[in-house]
Amino acid sequence: MSANSEYIKKARFIEDIQLESSQIKTILEQIQILETNPLSKQDIESCYIAIALITQYLKLIRLYISINNKYQSVFNRNSEEYLDQMRKYFIFITQKMKASFGAQVSISLTQNTKFLQQLKKLTPTRLLHLLQQLDFSLLSVKKLYHKTSKYNVVHVNTYNDIIGFTLNASNFKEYFSIIRNLQHPQYEEIRELLNFIIKLLDKCSNMWMELYTLNHSKEAIQYGIKVLEQLENIMRLSNHEDLSEITRKKNSWNRYL
Repeated sequence: MSANSEYIKKARFIEDIQLESSQIKTILEQIQILETNPLSKQDIESCYIAIALITQYLKLIRLYISINNKYQSVFNRNSEEYLDQMRKYFIFITQKMKASFGAQVSISLTQNTKFLQQLKKLTPTRLLHLLQQLDFSLLSVKKLYHKTSKYNVVHVNTYNDIIGFTLNASNFKEYFSIIRNLQHPQYEEIRELLNFIIKLLDKCSNMWMELYTLNHSKEAIQYGIKVLEQLENIMRLSNHEDLSEITRKKNSWNRYL
């Protein structure tokens, strides 16, 4: 590449950084307004503030991914500064989800009434879009990190927290009733959401197995089996006929305990 072309490329990079830095500043100002809201943790509206905060931080993560990609194209390496920012924001997101929506999940999928009362305005479509953002952003961040055992532990635990939020924020009793009625006006909406939740659970269970192959921790297998049990329960109650693969996986993994 000629010196002139290199100069033009770097000049465009600086322009892009300035534009995206301005967008980051605007988002941070919006976050500051949300974080100084006086509502208590017990207030129902505070749950929507938490979701709004999570959404804003996801926007920041996507901007940092974009900036890092441009940085990498100019300097042929990732920016550790941007990677650290993305990781910091994801840690905040999972902490916020735990604080607002709980980390404990019942295998019965029906012990989340308190959370559902707080999240009446979170429609299935809105929940799906939020989960898609979380999934995309976390996997995008992972691709930019070296595949070290230490980071894999952080990544899998973070994904597991997303699963906890997913199950606590889902009204499965209502979903399973709707999915049995093809004529229900929300049938397609619920089917799409349930299929994505199944995809998340399957992905998370495989992550725990991958982590086990790295550190041979029985705890990783135990978490993986727990996720498989939740996956099996959801698939059965949403009328999936073939559960043989899940059963085979569970039996196989139990041998590692």
